[in-house]
Amino acid sequence: VRHAGTLSLRHRPLDTLFLQGSYRLYADTWGLRAHTGGVGATFEWSPFSVELEERVNWQSSASFYRSVYTVTRDFVTRDRRLAKYTSTITNLAFRWRDDRQWAKFEAVLQGELHVLHYDDLRYPSEDGLQRWTDTIALVGQLGLSLAL
Repeated sequence: VRHAGTLSLRHRPLDTLFLQGSYRLYADTWGLRAHTGGVGATFEWSPFSVELEERVNWQSSASFYRSVYTVTRDFVTRDRRLAKYTSTITNLAFRWRDDRQWAKFEAVLQGELHVLHYDDLRYPSEDGLQRWTDTIALVGQLGLSLAL
C-alpha cells in the first residue's frame, strides 16, 4: 500500500520571472519513506525562456532491506532502489516558442546533472565489503516540437 502527497507553489513576482517550490512525501507498507523538495525559477523574454531547477530526494530503505543478510528472512532483496539514498538533480533549460495561428513551435536545449549517493549500499570485494560509489550522470536533450 502506497501513499503520496505533493504541495507545489508557483509565483510570478515580475512579468519576466516565475518562482516555484514543491515538496512531496511518499510512504508505503514496506517502510519506505521519501521526501522530495524542489526550487526553481523561469525567466521569460518572449519568445525565449531560461529555466533553472534544483530537486533533492531523500529515501529511507525498505524495512527488510540489508546490504548483507546474515540470517534467513521472509523478504530478501539487494535491489539498490530499496536502499537508503539521497539524490539531487540540477536542471538548466533554454526554450524558444513561436505561436502561429495554425501551429505552435517549440525548441529546447536542456541539460541535467544527476548525483545519486547510496548511504548504506555495500558490495563484496577482495578487501571485504565496499561502499557503493556515487553515481553521477550528465543528461542532455535537444528537442523540437510542432503542434498543429
